Amino acid sequence: ERLRAVPSIIDFPVPDHLSVQQLAEEEFVNPVRLINLPASLCGEALPIAEERIDELLDRLTCANQDRAWAMTSLVWLYQRGKLNERQSDHLGRALWDGVEASKVPAVEGYDSFECITLPHPREIDPTPRTRAKEHLRSIINERMADNRARETLQELCNSAGVVEWAKEEALEFVAQFLNWWHTNKHRLNDRNPGLFRLSPAEDIKRTIIKAVHALSALFLRLPSDNDEENVEPLREFLATLAEHDIPTKELDAATLSEVTEIRENTLQQVAKALLDNDCVVVEDALCAASILARKLADEESRSEFAPVATKLVQGVQWRHRPALAYRLQIVADLVEKQHWFLSTEALTGLLAGLEQIAEETSSGVRGNDKDGVITIRASAASLASALFEYYRESGSDEPEAVRRWRELCSDPNEFSDVKNSWMVAGR
Repeated sequence: ERLRAVPSIIDFPVPDHLSVQQLAEEEFVNPVRLINLPASLCGEALPIAEERIDELLDRLTCANQDRAWAMTSLVWLYQRGKLNERQSDHLGRALWDGVEASKVPAVEGYDSFECITLPHPREIDPTPRTRAKEHLRSIINERMADNRARETLQELCNSAGVVEWAKEEALEFVAQFLNWWHTNKHRLNDRNPGLFRLSPAEDIKRTIIKAVHALSALFLRLPSDNDEENVEPLREFLATLAEHDIPTKELDAATLSEVTEIRENTLQQVAKALLDNDCVVVEDALCAASILARKLADEESRSEFAPVATKLVQGVQWRHRPALAYRLQIVADLVEKQHWFLSTEALTGLLAGLEQIAEETSSGVRGNDKDGVITIRASAASLASALFEYYRESGSDEPEAVRRWRELCSDPNEFSDVKNSWMVAGR
């Protein structure tokens, strides 16, 4: 269905052509960004004619909004292998045309660093990678200064696997975030929310948690380091946040020590936090668990992950409510990418949890679903889909719990968010 919808989505009108003129342009999102397709349905499988792509390329000379809309569609198609060499060259020239030497091109719906992965003229100097780093540093400096950095910190996190930050650069971010924390931590005493705004205390907590998340992504991709000169700034950062009960298990996991005692303590603390009653603590522990599964994937290290795996599964089996939807998403991702952790006991627990979630959420949606029942069902469907693939690839029979979710996701009366979670992108 999603594959067949692509041509219609590509032809979706730009905001200037819509009849509701009073709505601001930024309220419209190019719907092509919402289409998730597995790799097997990209490239030649996409039913978009070469002539239609050329029409989109011609629109790059149009007025701003029309050009931006076409650019988003073209980048999406390029990333899915649909543009030929001539069209890719055209896109690259248009993308970088008029961009100042210190800037990067902006594509609506995409992070700025993604320009690294897009075509560009050979004469671009500095290189897209250098520009992307400088651009991110610049906007982080600017937005940390006036406390509106969360969105940019998420972009820094997303950039970790593409930009290739060096350890020295990651440590510079540690120092910057630590200085910001010392300057702003007094706001933790102000718990009075403004009109339609977070309280200063909640705002600073969310920002520093986002910074921890970004740093974790950066350090995860760097080699372990026992050099005291490099480790000390991190220790200070972690210790300072611990004084104010800011969860940092994710960063502990990303910088997992080679020292046995410290390593064991980190794993025990993550396992314990997975069944905490504070949603923020559980979310941090879930991120840590995902990182630990990657770090301990070697045959000789897998046994170390067992206590964490047990608590992950118990949280699904017992439907541990804090961050349940996020837990289901994390476990689904691990089933897909790190299924070595799936013991017989783990599979039994996950299937039991899925059975109960299907039962308990079948009629629990009220009003605008402030209880998040639809999100929980959608996340459970994603886990069931991952398990379906696991059993299929192992040649095993489909369990009853998985079959039930597969049928639910084929039910026309089921919520679209739930149905679309079956066989999500990448699977």
